[in-house]
Amino acid sequence: MSPFRVALTIFAATTAAVAQDDWASAVEKANTHRRFAVRRAVSNKIAKAGDAAVPALRDFERSRSRNEIDLMLVDSIARAKAGGDATLELLESWARDRDFYWRSQALGGLAERKVESARDLFAAATTDPSHLYRVQGARGLIALGGDEGIARARRLLNDSDSRTRLRVARHLALSGDFSGLAELARGLDRDEAEFLGDPWGQRDAKLAVETLIEVAEQDFGWREARGDRDARKVAFQKMRGWIESKLGAPLADVDTAPAPPHAGGVEIRSCRHGDLFVRWGESAIHFGLEAPRSVPVDAATMRELRTQLKTALTVGGQRGKVVCDYLRLKDETVEKHVKFAPLRLPSPAAEWLKALARAVEKGGEPELSNAILDRLPQFAEATKK
Repeated sequence: MSPFRVALTIFAATTAAVAQDDWASAVEKANTHRRFAVRRAVSNKIAKAGDAAVPALRDFERSRSRNEIDLMLVDSIARAKAGGDATLELLESWARDRDFYWRSQALGGLAERKVESARDLFAAATTDPSHLYRVQGARGLIALGGDEGIARARRLLNDSDSRTRLRVARHLALSGDFSGLAELARGLDRDEAEFLGDPWGQRDAKLAVETLIEVAEQDFGWREARGDRDARKVAFQKMRGWIESKLGAPLADVDTAPAPPHAGGVEIRSCRHGDLFVRWGESAIHFGLEAPRSVPVDAATMRELRTQLKTALTVGGQRGKVVCDYLRLKDETVEKHVKFAPLRLPSPAAEWLKALARAVEKGGEPELSNAILDRLPQFAEATKK
């Protein structure tokens, strides 16, 4: 090899090494910098770089942990549409990892890019325990088109989770398919729904509003309403009227009755096993965000359970670092919410949840009892040897 070619080879190798070092530093900063604005800016830079930054991302997840990758970085890469085969392989590896917190966002990146080779993955995702993963699976099928895929996506308009139904209806509507418009109308009516103080209904109503404004290309007086509740209700009715005009039929009245009275509950968020929402009252245990399923429990058992819970919860606030998945417990007998990160739920609290599951099974709902038990291993503290 001539001296010139040797020098050129050394120069190219050095340049590549420097570039790789730069991306390694950028990836570290995007995942660990204490300032949000810095993480956001660097995440956008990495996303736009496409395949060039992938080796540094691979190195980071090998040397640290895949779940130390920041949501904003994954989301930026998913949205950017930049990159080639290396980026697609990275997104797919993330999307297929059931233990990765941000696998739904990674699957969304494949949907954003309309990756035909991911069609089977999208289809399988529509039956996943995670509601966000189901939504992104439907989104991918909608983006790719085809009668079979669209039909599979539409089936999620009957999903047991209202959050899934609303988001699938949104993706259908944005594609020009109005088969989910009635679900968007129901989303408007969830404005005041909440779970243990979390106003999830406001978020869903906001998403329904944004979708209808975008699809109808008018705001129905929503922006002028601002914080005026009466004006907002008028805007909601105009949106419902627009939906009826598209459907050619009046919408059925939506049951907006509040959830049954409750004195506490447990909220479990899990990217692997799916979310679970449980509330209890004096003589029943209710499952689901809108409590569609209830299990009768005799009042004496419920009083005993709540007394035991007060004893089991000897800590308050938050236990462990919560990144995505968590288990939250609340009861009137406990002064404040208690939130547990994976592997940080103490044995007394885990045993109490097993007792709750037994009460549910005794009430004739073994499936719902197992829904609690199946999620406990992710959060229960490891037994000390």
